[in-house]
Order: sequence, then C-alpha cells, then structure tokens
Amino acid sequence: MKKTTIDTVDTVIFRKNSYGIFAIFPYIIADMCGSVTIYQHVGQHSAGTYDHCIASSKAATAKEYGGLKNELESIGYNLKIGEKRHWNTYVKALRIVQNY
Repeated sequence: MKKTTIDTVDTVIFRKNSYGIFAIFPYIIADMCGSVTIYQHVGQHSAGTYDHCIASSKAATAKEYGGLKNELESIGYNLKIGEKRHWNTYVKALRIVQNY
C-alpha cells in the first residue's frame, strides 16, 4: 500500500473493539472517498470510515496497544500517539490525495 501523508510523523489513534486492538491513521487517506488507513495484527492494512471506527470502539490503553505499536514501528512508521482527528489536518491530507 502506498502511504500518502502530509508529514514524516504518522499520527495514530489506538482503539479496541470485540475483534481486538487496531490503529487508526486519521491523516493517511486510503481512498478517494476519504476513508482512512486502519491497521490490525491480523489483516494488517485496510480502509475504514473514521467516524464509524470511533463510534464502534473504545480507547485502548498503552498496555493494550503496546504490541501493535511495536509492530508498526518495526515496519517503518514514525508514530505520534493521538486521541482524536483534527478536521483541518484531515481535510489538508484529503485534498492532497484528491489533487485539489
């Protein structure tokens, strides 16, 4: 998957649901519709709707997401842990992908 970001630091939000721990990259746009990149141990990269992912999960603790964080860093991500998406930063990333 080609990574398109607006910065060299990858903001990530770690969440948990009944399927396990997952990472949301709120500024790595996955498609032209504005979905964002999601990552899990099993399945790895996929696309997801930010609002749905947040609404259907809870925040993961550092202890819970530690293994996933290590995996992401081992494949080249330079992580900055976030808690929420900032709309203006998201729109800027989306416009880069959509060539606006």
